[in-house]
Amino acid sequence: LVGCGSQAVLLVTILCHEFGHGNMARALGGEIDHILLWPFGGICFSSRPRNVSDPAKLLRNELWVVLAGPSTHLLMGPFWALLLYGFDSLVQQQHECSSAAPCTTCSGMACIWRFANPIGHAPTVYADNSGKILMGEAYAALWRLLGTGLQLNVSLFLFNVLFPMYPADGSKILT
Repeated sequence: LVGCGSQAVLLVTILCHEFGHGNMARALGGEIDHILLWPFGGICFSSRPRNVSDPAKLLRNELWVVLAGPSTHLLMGPFWALLLYGFDSLVQQQHECSSAAPCTTCSGMACIWRFANPIGHAPTVYADNSGKILMGEAYAALWRLLGTGLQLNVSLFLFNVLFPMYPADGSKILT
């Protein structure tokens, strides 16, 4: 269930990223032709305004379109972090978790930072001696999905911006 949910979060994240490119192209006077989602991510096929002939303006418009995709992660990341923080607070209160008897390996902002660290270990939930998860299976699954949403957005932003391989956005930003 968590695996399917993670795939859905990934699909929605990539779709939002591609719509960022497309909506910026529309804002500059172009159109979205279609968006292709495939195993390596997504590609937004969009047009640019035909009445622009100044090379500097063409390059500036292209840069805005390229930057619009990764910038969606700057909105989605805090959104997932806020959801995770609120849900974590709710679980801590509802299941009487405390620093003496925690439900997870972290709580509050510490969880946000642990999930947001793309090279660190993601936090986990605690179980009792019989293997029963202290916060409950459903709560644990939702907690993991919220953390995955945050982790995906941070990772995809860094990958798109810092790795200059075509057709990723990092290569287009450099050119």
